[in-house]
Amino acid sequence: MKTWTFGSDTPIAGLARHNGGKPAAAFMALLQQPFRDVANLLGVAWWARIDTRQPDVTYWFGPYVRRSSLEASLPSILADLREEGPAVLEHRLLRTRRREPLTIEHSTADS
Repeated sequence: MKTWTFGSDTPIAGLARHNGGKPAAAFMALLQQPFRDVANLLGVAWWARIDTRQPDVTYWFGPYVRRSSLEASLPSILADLREEGPAVLEHRLLRTRRREPLTIEHSTADS
């Protein structure tokens, strides 16, 4: 069995660090990105919209080509946000087109 190694400065190595140190997962993420970009451009990509209160912030996570992929990622995304201690955390899965900003802080006007 042949083992592939990647230098620490290659795109695969960088992606591997964000995929649990797994170069195969990093390589697959690299292959999937063009499909995600096209799906987002066409407005058929899946996104999670997560709204929190105290702090009042809207987070967008995506794009995902398949709803099932987003649903598989959602528990860890929600767990990370719960650690920040918002008073309310609501989420919706939407098929839409998004671009920056993906984190939107809502200011409340003082009365």
